[in-house]
Order: sequence, then C-alpha cells, then structure tokens
Amino acid sequence: MKENGLQPTSTGMVGGRETGQHMDHLIIPGGRFEQSYDRLAVSKWRLNLESALRSGSQKGPSSKTKFTCMKCGQNVWGKPDTRVDCHDCKVRMRRAWIGSAVSRS
Repeated sequence: MKENGLQPTSTGMVGGRETGQHMDHLIIPGGRFEQSYDRLAVSKWRLNLESALRSGSQKGPSSKTKFTCMKCGQNVWGKPDTRVDCHDCKVRMRRAWIGSAVSRS
C-alpha cells in the first residue's frame, strides 16, 4: 500500500498502527495514488459501473409488502401475495398503502 501512495492505519488517522483486524488508509500527499488520481481527474475519466443504478432508473417490484391489522394497527412484512391474519383480533390483515389511515376502534 505504501508503495502505491496509501498509508495503512488502524484508526483512520495519522499515527494509527499499520496492521490490525479493521483497517483504513490515508492518501500519502504526492504519492503514486494521488498522482494517478490527479491525472485521471484532469482527463475527466469516469468509472462506468454497469450494475449501478442510474438516475431516473426504476427499481424492480418490492419483494416485501407491509400488511396492517385494520382493528389494532399491528404491522407485518411479507411477500405481496402473503395471506396474513391478526392472531389477537382474528381478522385478515390488509396491504398497508403509504398515507393510509388505520382505524383503532
């Protein structure tokens, strides 16, 4: 790491140990890493991550849906097609929609 311009540190700060279970690093001023970064920044190079979400892209359908007991307000999360009954109230729980009010009568 040091040859490539990165200083290992166990604390994330100057003076931290160079070895340990949980490590971080600092960029060595004027080192190879900083020089390489500066060259890439000047060329306006960007890393293209094909699997990264792009702005405006939609996520797939949610695999978890919130179900609410309309009597007591108890919530449960499950797959969208899950059939859930409230054990205490003996009623079928319904899908909870964002902004929906639950009556507590």
